[in-house]
Amino acid sequence: MMQSLENLLGKLSMRKRTPQDIVARLREEIEIAELDASPEDTKQKAVENASKSISAIRLMLFGDGVAEPVQECIDAFAKMAGEDDLLLLLASHLKIMAFETRKDCVQVFNNLLKRTIDDSLTVLDYLSDRDNLEVG
Repeated sequence: MMQSLENLLGKLSMRKRTPQDIVARLREEIEIAELDASPEDTKQKAVENASKSISAIRLMLFGDGVAEPVQECIDAFAKMAGEDDLLLLLASHLKIMAFETRKDCVQVFNNLLKRTIDDSLTVLDYLSDRDNLEVG
């Protein structure tokens, strides 16, 4: 009985992903979905997985009604929004997402746009200082 409980707890802890893991997975799935050489069912699965990653980001930023969002996760996403082009990634790939996922992207985008990086610079300030910012 005790060993099965330990196995269950081990599996649950493995499911917890960091903000960096989620964004890395999102990038991978979008790359697969954008490849011309990928079969159509592979592209569709990649879009579904990207949608799950976006939903996970939204859940970490807003909470789920039961669990409140964790400030460390919010700060990590805000840092990635400015420095790692998370917002650009979301905005430039809306066309491949389903409608509900687009709504999640907009919520994430708006939430992160108002956040600060290093207690002084907002994500919007950081993005406006960048020269290579283009959304296709």
